[in-house]
Amino acid sequence: MAKRTISNIGFSIMLILMISIVSGCSTARVHSTVDDNEAPMVSATVVVRPESWRPESERRGWGGVEFGYEHQSGDAGQDLKTNEYVAYDFNSHFNGPQSIHHRASIDHGHVAYNRLFSFGSYFQLEPSLGIAHDSIAIETKGVVTDVSSAQSLGPRTIHYRQSVTGITGGMIPRWNFNRFFAVEVPVRIGVGFASREDSLSSLSSRNNGITELINPTIVFRPVDNVSLGVGYAVRSQYVETSLDESNLDLDFQGFSAALRVTF
Repeated sequence: MAKRTISNIGFSIMLILMISIVSGCSTARVHSTVDDNEAPMVSATVVVRPESWRPESERRGWGGVEFGYEHQSGDAGQDLKTNEYVAYDFNSHFNGPQSIHHRASIDHGHVAYNRLFSFGSYFQLEPSLGIAHDSIAIETKGVVTDVSSAQSLGPRTIHYRQSVTGITGGMIPRWNFNRFFAVEVPVRIGVGFASREDSLSSLSSRNNGITELINPTIVFRPVDNVSLGVGYAVRSQYVETSLDESNLDLDFQGFSAALRVTF
């Protein structure tokens, strides 16, 4: 019995050592991460509210169609540890250990049904729901390694694009101080399917994108149907790509400027 116990212990130790050796030699694909707290955002929104859609009571909400656009960009470095790599295709990797640099931009557009609820003259709620398309461009600089030969290709810049199409929902609580000034906190959440711009990916659970945006804003209205806003935009955007590509993990924060026109 004692010999069997010693034998089992020895086998367990050997198994642990083998797993440790294999783990130490394995490589891990990591997310392409861009975390920038000085990433500015500009946006423009046009809302069309037909007079025929005006309700008898403001609390029932006045419907309309919303067209929205956002642009936000940022850049950041990313440190890759030994046995970590970032890949945008199967043929070449940014292998660690090294420091790589990303520059990423997001162009977002949507068309949504919008409804305005007024609760007295000082508080409003403005929900929206519609279809969105995000175009994401990322430029990464670093030392690239050829996968087939395991040879370094030297410093390179790789340009990579992803698109996300899906559903977006938003909510704007607004506090009106008077007819000229207000404070609002637009919140938007989007989910969709991701695809390469050069070849459509299969619509599977592995190709998806998630966006969260919050944008506290001070608003000035020089005229009733035009508003100008300045604030701070916080965006978290995650895109899960195909099996041989790194996922995109974008966290942008920065100054925001907005134009809004209502017809």
